[in-house]
Amino acid sequence: MKKLFYLSITLLIALFLLAGCGPKAPAQEAGAPRTKITDLAGLEDFIRRLKGCGFRVKLDTNGTRPEVIARLLARGLLDYVAMDMKGPPEKDDLLTGTRADLEAVRESIALIKNSRVAYEFRTTVVPGLLREEDLLATGGLLAGARRFCLQQFRPGNTLLEAGFRDLPPYSGATLRAIAAKLWPFVDEVAVRA
Repeated sequence: MKKLFYLSITLLIALFLLAGCGPKAPAQEAGAPRTKITDLAGLEDFIRRLKGCGFRVKLDTNGTRPEVIARLLARGLLDYVAMDMKGPPEKDDLLTGTRADLEAVRESIALIKNSRVAYEFRTTVVPGLLREEDLLATGGLLAGARRFCLQQFRPGNTLLEAGFRDLPPYSGATLRAIAAKLWPFVDEVAVRA
């Protein structure tokens, strides 16, 4: 019987690392852990074995390695892709604390939009860092995409500065109003409040 859930690439990588499938090095980028896979062929083999067991595989990505996305898509190893969009490119340094290769991010957006797999782009809307015009600029960058999700910021024990722990999030009504303005850019806009 087919399993009806996706194995997130995060879980997949954890299993891959536990299985000892080649040398890997953890890295810290933009305040969140990121795993660099140096043995892409080993990862592909591992994904194939999981898919052979009936699992579907989801890739969560920041879009900075389009060559990996392209390779996994070309080999039919992904069933779903979720790409985090921190905000408009001109605010990338502020939002991530690092300088991303924006051409690589744009290439990843194009690869994902032109793929046959289900996908979404998503942005966590942090008050004080992102305003309506930032989200509209991000929507413009994603023009023609199938799905864009606005995710409600949840204060608390975050990876952000301590000042964000008590920051009240935008209201659901505010997010829905912004989402309504994004419809001209993408086929579907979702709000996760």
